[in-house]
Amino acid sequence: LNRIVSGDSVSSGGITFTFADKNAGTGKAVAVGGGLSGADAGNYTVNLPASVLADILKKSPPATVTANGKPYDGSTATSGTVSLNGVVAGDAVGTAGTSFTFADKNAGTGKTVNVAGTTLTGADSGNYTLTIPASVLADIAKRGLSVNADDKAKYTGEVDPALTYTITLGSLVAGDQLSGLLARTAGEGPGDYAIGQGSLSAGSNYTLTFTPGTLTITVNPATSQPQTLRAVPLPSGIQAPSSAGPGISIDANALCAEDTSCVAN
Repeated sequence: LNRIVSGDSVSSGGITFTFADKNAGTGKAVAVGGGLSGADAGNYTVNLPASVLADILKKSPPATVTANGKPYDGSTATSGTVSLNGVVAGDAVGTAGTSFTFADKNAGTGKTVNVAGTTLTGADSGNYTLTIPASVLADIAKRGLSVNADDKAKYTGEVDPALTYTITLGSLVAGDQLSGLLARTAGEGPGDYAIGQGSLSAGSNYTLTFTPGTLTITVNPATSQPQTLRAVPLPSGIQAPSSAGPGISIDANALCAEDTSCVAN
């Protein structure tokens, strides 16, 4: 206020300013109303424009972004949430379209998750701007896998059978495979020998639980029969030699004939 008489109590405290609507924008019309206030206000008149211009800036509420961890599945995709804080009460504002992508597929803790594609939704979304972090952190847990060594058997003197295993719990991600070989306790005598994990591995993305097997070695019954000489009476028509000689020749086929259990020595 200009040209107020010295000592008079007059102010513009009774003048009001009102935007035409609540929404954000620049150069928006502001209606001007009301009048002067103070003990000496009645001694004055004020000429006010019907409106002036001003801006309503968009609100930028802080966002809380959380990415969800997951077990290893061979992909980089994951899920998460975006929460807006400080939205004006009664306003309809939300978010959509956010993608959450791990920097790589491998298991680990505190891994970078890239955040992208978030847009604001709702009737009042035009009054807000969104600022969210480009990345957050989350974990990829190792995938559980249980493997049992298959029991094996062989006879003494034989080559070891191939040592194999069976996945009993969990599964490998498509494209992944176990590497390395099982190994057994050394020895070739009859008995039981443990089949251990050896170098078998599923890699760093798995937690491998291994159950040992057993290789049983036994004596081959076909080669374990004792070699015996059977005593067979000579036919009555054969005369014993009159005197001892250097040796006696015996036809093994004649002795054994059809006796298939006979072993010639």
